[in-house]
Amino acid sequence: MNIPTLLLVVLFPPSSLLYLEVPSMSAAAKTTNDSAPTSTARRVAWHIPASQVAQRTLNPIRQIVDHMKIAPNKDKEMISLSIGDPTIYGNFDIDEFANEAMIKYTIPTAPLTANDVIIGSGASDALNICITGLCDSGTNILLPRPGFPLYETLATSKGIEVRYYNLLVDLGHLESLVDDKTSCILVNNPSNPCGSVYTRPHLEQILALCARHHLPVISDEIYDGLPFAGNVFHPIASLTDEVPVLAVGGIAKQYCVPGWRVGWILIHDRNDVLKEVCDVTIAFRSISRFRLRDGALPEILHNTPQKFYDDTLAQFNAFEVLLHFYDPIYLHIKKNAKISQEMVSKIPGLRVVVGINVGEFKDIKSDIEFTEKLVAEESVMCLPGQCFKYPNFFRIVITPPADRLEEAYQRMTEFCARHHVDGIGVKGMVGNGESVF
Repeated sequence: MNIPTLLLVVLFPPSSLLYLEVPSMSAAAKTTNDSAPTSTARRVAWHIPASQVAQRTLNPIRQIVDHMKIAPNKDKEMISLSIGDPTIYGNFDIDEFANEAMIKYTIPTAPLTANDVIIGSGASDALNICITGLCDSGTNILLPRPGFPLYETLATSKGIEVRYYNLLVDLGHLESLVDDKTSCILVNNPSNPCGSVYTRPHLEQILALCARHHLPVISDEIYDGLPFAGNVFHPIASLTDEVPVLAVGGIAKQYCVPGWRVGWILIHDRNDVLKEVCDVTIAFRSISRFRLRDGALPEILHNTPQKFYDDTLAQFNAFEVLLHFYDPIYLHIKKNAKISQEMVSKIPGLRVVVGINVGEFKDIKSDIEFTEKLVAEESVMCLPGQCFKYPNFFRIVITPPADRLEEAYQRMTEFCARHHVDGIGVKGMVGNGESVF
C-alpha cells in the first residue's frame, strides 16, 4: 500500500524503528534556528570559560572543606564531628575503585585520571552537567537534527539558543551556524534516533571544524556498544589531541539497566582548556547518586561475560542474527520489517523511502495533524517527526505482533483514502512499491 506521502527507514539499534517522512515543511512547522547567524565572528583561541550559572552555583561547605588540607594523626582513630550523615553523599570523592573501573573502561589513546571522571544520575544528568557548565543564557549550542529531544529541553530551559545542523553531518551547514556566541557542538554517535554510526574520516572532519573555531565537543556515546555488524564505533576523543571532548556514556543501553541511573562524563582535555569549567562544576555535581550502584561498576564493566555482549547484540543486530537464523526475535523483527515495507509501499500518499506529501491530502498540513487524525479516526498512534526536530516525518515501531502491524497498516490505508485530495477509494490505493530494502 503506497502511502504516497511518507518515507520509510528501517532501524534496529539503537532502536527498532521505522521513519515515515512528510517532505513538505510549512513555515509554521519550523521551530528551529537553522539559518546562518547574523554575527560571524568566531573564537580565535582556546579560552573556554565556565558558564555564569556554573560560576554562580556555590556550595559553601564543599567550597571550603574540599580545599582544606586535612591530614589526621595516623596514630589515632579518626572521629568525625563535622556531619551527621552516616554515609558519603554526592559526587565528591567517589569511591576509588569506581573511578579506577571507569579509567580502565576508557580508551588507551585518550587516557584519563581519577579527576577526569564524573559519575551522574544517568546519562541525562551527565548531559545536563555538560550543557550547564559550558553554556550561558544568550549563547548558542549546535545540535543534530533529527536528534534526541532532551538536548533542546536542557538548553532552552537555561535560555540557550538552539541551532540545528543536518545529518549526516552537513559540514558546510554546520560551519555556517558558528558565530561568536557558539559555546559548543554536540555530537551524537551512534545516533539516536537515526542509528547512524560515523566513520573515522567523518569524525576527523568534524574535529577539524571544531579546531578551526576553538569549540569543545559534547559527545553523546550512550549507544557505543550497539553498532550494526560491519560498523566500527570510534570514540571521538581518540581522534584528537587538541579539541576538548566531554564524552557522555552510561550503562542503561548496553547493559540493559536504564532504571539504575548510572551515567558518566569522561573529560578529555589534554591541554587543560576546560580547567575552569571543571573546577566550578563541583557545586552542582552533588546529586542523587547511589553508592551501591557505583560499587557495582567494576564488576559490570570488567567482569561481564562476553556472552552477554554477544547475546545482546544478536537480539538487535540483523547481521549477527543471520548466524542464528531461527532466533525468534530476529525472525519477528525481519517479518515485521517486511510487512511494513510491503504494505506501506502500496498506500497512495506514502512511499518508501517516505515523505508525507501533504499536497496529496485535502485536509492534512503537517505530521502532527496527520498523527492526530490517524489516532482520532483509526486508533493508530505514531510519533510525529517534530518530536525529533524533523517536521513531516513520523516514527513507527515495528516490534508489535505481525497481525497487529497488518491491521494498523490496513487502517492507515483507509485513512489515507478518505483524506486523499483525489478522493480515491481503498480499492484504488495501489502504489508503485518504491523501497529502500
